[in-house]
Amino acid sequence: MIERFGLVDAGWTGAALLHEMDRRAQTLGLRLAPLAAQRSPLGYFTWILSTTIPEGTVAPSRSVQAERAARAAARAAAERAAAERRAQIEAEAEAIDAVIAQMRVRFPRRQMRHR
Repeated sequence: MIERFGLVDAGWTGAALLHEMDRRAQTLGLRLAPLAAQRSPLGYFTWILSTTIPEGTVAPSRSVQAERAARAAARAAAERAAAERRAQIEAEAEAIDAVIAQMRVRFPRRQMRHR
């Protein structure tokens, strides 16, 4: 059933499946039937699996990994943009210094009078 549902490929582990089944049962207020009370344990397991984990659901650990990768990619893109901006500023440093020098000549600093 686990292979049929494609859970291994979606990153699900046995512990993650059990945790999600327990969490879902608590959310819905269900008590899982003990093994001795199940007429068809495989059928019961299949029913629990199908109601707990909808088809195509990725394991929480896989979702976390994807979010981390997305954040890392965004951070790398921001760092590249910042590096490009710093390089542009460094390339224009002489022109910026020339403009500042012209401004100082045209607008000299006035002496402040003390009161």
